[in-house]
Amino acid sequence: MRCLLPVSFLLIAMVAITSPSPVLAEWIPSGVLVDLQGDNAHGGYGNQKGPIDYTFQNGETGNYCNMKAEDANGGSDPTPKSWSLVPNDPATIAGTTATLTILAPTTGTEDLVGWAGTDTPPGIVGERGLNTDYMLVLASGNSYGVTTDGSYDFEITGLLASTRYRLGLVTSNLSSTTSGLDFSFADGATCGIRPAVGFPVGSTNYVTVQSDATGKIAGTASLSAGCTQGEWAGMSLDLALPDPVRQWNLDFGGDGTYTNYGQDDHPHPHQSDEFGQWNALSVMSTTGAGTVDPTIVMADSTGDSTNPVTFTATGTYKGWTGIPGEDTGDSSLRKDDIILPKNGPRTLYFELSGLQSGGDYYLTLISGSATDTRRHLDITVDLDGDGDLGDETSRRITSTLVGERTVFFTANAEGRLVGTAYFDGSAGEGDLAGLRLALVPEPGSLVLLLTLFAGGLFIRRRR
Repeated sequence: MRCLLPVSFLLIAMVAITSPSPVLAEWIPSGVLVDLQGDNAHGGYGNQKGPIDYTFQNGETGNYCNMKAEDANGGSDPTPKSWSLVPNDPATIAGTTATLTILAPTTGTEDLVGWAGTDTPPGIVGERGLNTDYMLVLASGNSYGVTTDGSYDFEITGLLASTRYRLGLVTSNLSSTTSGLDFSFADGATCGIRPAVGFPVGSTNYVTVQSDATGKIAGTASLSAGCTQGEWAGMSLDLALPDPVRQWNLDFGGDGTYTNYGQDDHPHPHQSDEFGQWNALSVMSTTGAGTVDPTIVMADSTGDSTNPVTFTATGTYKGWTGIPGEDTGDSSLRKDDIILPKNGPRTLYFELSGLQSGGDYYLTLISGSATDTRRHLDITVDLDGDGDLGDETSRRITSTLVGERTVFFTANAEGRLVGTAYFDGSAGEGDLAGLRLALVPEPGSLVLLLTLFAGGLFIRRRR
């Protein structure tokens, strides 16, 4: 077999190279969304005997990979064990294949077990079906009688060779302080997930990983220090975005003026990460009166303020500061945020100004990280630049599996973009943790990238 990029990709890429840069406005499609869970074969420890498959509740369609292993108290699956990865958007990336495999250890044996969810509350479906069931990573000598060394080696194969991917990793809805996983990858990337509050990782975290020359990502999920159990509840897999010419990063959070509900007494600004330096915009922490029309002039990701972009929100907004201990690492980004509560205001109106007229950009909106999978926001941006959001289509970000959504656009003649983040009131609140804005490398590069997304996340195989 030979691995080929689709002919349509090559043809459209040639057109993009030879044609003037058009005005673009498009949300990138979701890639792979995975729910890891038990197989519902046993009822011990309250395991539910019916499936709790993950599905969206916001009107979006697509495939969701519900991957099962034999659940605890009754057996386990020997490793290796594999599942096929099905792209979420079959219309644009049909015919592609990839595989997630939990590997066998190099010596001895190792078992794989899942948790199928509990009978209470009954009928947990939809978005809540994601982190109420999971794959278990257990310490040796565990009470389940499972043979394990406290880690699983895994690999994702069938990917594009030497290509960067964005992985989202999700843990359970538990609140145990002895539960946590650390992920490490062959290219040196690392990421941690812990469900309990007060730890410097979130219930969902993102990491950029590069596949090797064979189209494989290899990694290990290990118990965090001091933990006896870890839960791997879900995963998202998307193509990573290209390195930009210039980027602006903005972290939202509370200002620490109020400490109710266990909030810290000072802001938790996100300092730096793989995307460079971050700006921080703190609004009055709940339950204060809120901050009116919060605004910030942003330096770029290198700290250079000679090409500023201004973010302005119109209205009065409150923030969550985060709890003590959550002011380092990934948690300083996704565990403090601007809150859109059920009792209002439910809509955040925002504007980005100071953009390059006619410049090609991508904008990524980031949700807060919480174990409540029902938290979400619907994002709408004025992609056609006419000032009317009524003719635009929204996209949802959630507190777990789809914590980031990205839109490509060409800035209008005024160099500004307006949009909204809306919470429909179906849960306790919606949380907006931050954004990344990037000017892409060269004219026409957005066409090439969008074509690559349309061509597929994975290699296509011809018999």
